[in-house]
Amino acid sequence: MNAAAHPTDIPCFICRDGRSLPLYGAHDPELPAGLYLGLFHGRDAPDADMDDWGFAGPVIGPLEYAHTTYASEVKLCFIDGQRAALYFADTGDITDMTTGKCTPCPEAVLSIVQDLIAFDERYFGDWTVFYHKEEMQEAQQAQEPPETREPRSGSANTTREENREWS
Repeated sequence: MNAAAHPTDIPCFICRDGRSLPLYGAHDPELPAGLYLGLFHGRDAPDADMDDWGFAGPVIGPLEYAHTTYASEVKLCFIDGQRAALYFADTGDITDMTTGKCTPCPEAVLSIVQDLIAFDERYFGDWTVFYHKEEMQEAQQAQEPPETREPRSGSANTTREENREWS
């Protein structure tokens, strides 16, 4: 994966290992069009006493699909394995039988623990699957100047570091 310079004023979700991911609810001009899973109403433990709505989580994708099995897990299939590896650092490799090339597996599974989706040792009470269109992003940015946007607060949210890994 290549490190690329990104604006530092875009809020992002910081994983426990330091990876920066797109933040649900933030305007990210570099987010490719596609299907995404957005996590929000986060907490650090499933039994955390919530005084407010919690923190925003990551936007995960782009995906081919998201599938829930018996309300115990959410299976994700990314459009490519490189994107999966950005979100799931321990993604294993698979071999393309036609080319013999090894690439990161495009599939991942999120567990549901006590009615919460677990991601990065954090737990999210709400999630949504949505389609992001680049032209919608541009229209939103035209209506809302960057200096008026306020980042969401919470223990997992901060602004993107100058050099962050993105494919």
